[in-house]
Amino acid sequence: MFDKTGTITHGRPSVASVSVLATEEAVPLPRLLAAVRAAESGSEHPLAAAVVEYVGKVAGGGEDAGRVAEFSAVPGCGLRVRVSGVEAAEQAIEESDEYRNYRNLRKAMPAE
Repeated sequence: MFDKTGTITHGRPSVASVSVLATEEAVPLPRLLAAVRAAESGSEHPLAAAVVEYVGKVAGGGEDAGRVAEFSAVPGCGLRVRVSGVEAAEQAIEESDEYRNYRNLRKAMPAE
């Protein structure tokens, strides 16, 4: 399929990479991914579905994504939500091969 710019696409959004603008000490990546998965699980947006699918793969497909309260989609801005109960998903991410590979790569990188 070609998009409006003539670029070949699969026609389905997916996550290609993750960039976090905070230190791992400030926001541990497993906690962040678990919270994002829970928050986006209530959204109907195609990009939200791609995020939920990506984190689900990293977390080993665990069903316990956490609890969501006060969900509201804010057009043009994203969403606003309270997330809790993500400990099981966070633990699954910490134990995943993908996260171990990420940690090993980070350790191998020279300090900035």
